[in-house]
Amino acid sequence: MYISRKHELVFLPIPKNASRTIGKLFKDHLQGDTENTLHHQIVPPPGDIKHYTPFVIVRNPYSRVVSKWWGTLTVLMKKFNLQDVDRQTRRKSFKAYIQQLKPGDWGTEYNTINLATQASIVDRAQYYFSNPIRVLKLENLDNEWSALANDLGLGRLLLKKKKIGNGSHEYGRRQNYYRHPWMSRKVHDCFREDFKRFEYSRQIE
Repeated sequence: MYISRKHELVFLPIPKNASRTIGKLFKDHLQGDTENTLHHQIVPPPGDIKHYTPFVIVRNPYSRVVSKWWGTLTVLMKKFNLQDVDRQTRRKSFKAYIQQLKPGDWGTEYNTINLATQASIVDRAQYYFSNPIRVLKLENLDNEWSALANDLGLGRLLLKKKKIGNGSHEYGRRQNYYRHPWMSRKVHDCFREDFKRFEYSRQIE
């Protein structure tokens, strides 16, 4: 959780959704009035920030699952001192990951293969704030961040980031991962609420 007391702004990180990018923004541009509390855990924030403006970043569930899988695979690669794995091995690994996938709980999911639904994270975090949580989409982050910064009178704060959503693990379009219909159905069933609430298409695009 990143807190800017000067601008009364709170960023609530959701795993695999550009948390480091926004954290860097807080450090680089709001330095001196930020706090980094327990990361990726729901904890009661200080009472004096209840009226601050909280925001989160959400992401297409299909891409979020790919990102989580890649992070899990990377840990295994490091464990066995592997620089990379071939395409066939990646495909088999992703297929096995989807077979085991199920929604997790926020705060424990980093130790598992699972991910909490983004909607559940927003709902649980909202309890601690009097203002509605602002939701920004990762796929349109530059524009939506600019709109939020403008609303708060922050001026033009640019995001200095690498190309999000098309990183080293995403060698091509989502079709390259979800090669069988049952795989996308499994993700949709696990994250149905995210698709609906945040208006993401069920189609693999």
